[in-house]
Amino acid sequence: MKRFLFTAALFLTVGLAACGKSGPPAGTATNVQSAFKATRADIREFADQGVEAEAKGDFNTAFVHYRALSLNPELTQEQRNAANESMLQMGAKLREGAKNGDKEAEKVLDNYRDTK
Repeated sequence: MKRFLFTAALFLTVGLAACGKSGPPAGTATNVQSAFKATRADIREFADQGVEAEAKGDFNTAFVHYRALSLNPELTQEQRNAANESMLQMGAKLREGAKNGDKEAEKVLDNYRDTK
């Protein structure tokens, strides 16, 4: 069932991205920064840390930050969407890394699966 839900979410994300929307896709670093700019300082700082990690290619840290953000009940729908989309993007990078032998990526994904 979990695999089905993940696959459905992935197809929904890809489908929405293909709708011809102009501008950067939801969940990019720009959208995360934009979505979180008017929120509490501690939440904004956490979002910024995820963006910084992503920019440095530290997809493990970025994934963990975006997931934690997506679970925060105080987020607006725009913020939750940006965090979820970014988490999906980082998840794809982690799966690719794990497939290529990255043990840290594999551990992050295993932890994610164990805590869903």
